[in-house]
Amino acid sequence: MSQALGRPAKAYLLAPGIDRLMPFLPSLQTLAVEGSSHFVANVTLNLLEVSPRSPHVPFLLTAAIAWTAAFPNATDFWIDYAIGRRVCGLIEATRRAEPALLAVNQPLREDLNRLLPALIRLGVAEAARLEHALAEND
Repeated sequence: MSQALGRPAKAYLLAPGIDRLMPFLPSLQTLAVEGSSHFVANVTLNLLEVSPRSPHVPFLLTAAIAWTAAFPNATDFWIDYAIGRRVCGLIEATRRAEPALLAVNQPLREDLNRLLPALIRLGVAEAARLEHALAEND
């Protein structure tokens, strides 16, 4: 990740490098959860957006739930900085690639059912669309 003064952080990792990310996720999860901030959320999402993968969804959901606890009413964080849109986009991309991953009887669905109402309450339109799409597939 790189950040020049005044410019947002950018991921320099290419899609093939994402295959080697799994061993680092526990450390990155600690950072994302304990260091909840706009910068950490942005860098985390930049990394995951390089090549969305279903094994990264538990990490994403854990981080996003921690961010809802840290920023429960911060519409600037979720909407103005597009964190909510980006989280939902990553979830949707992996849901399309592997529909059974977030099916109603899957363990990750409980976390998603905690996250989406919080985002909907904050006004993240993509969360409402995702919740509707999930309900249609149940």
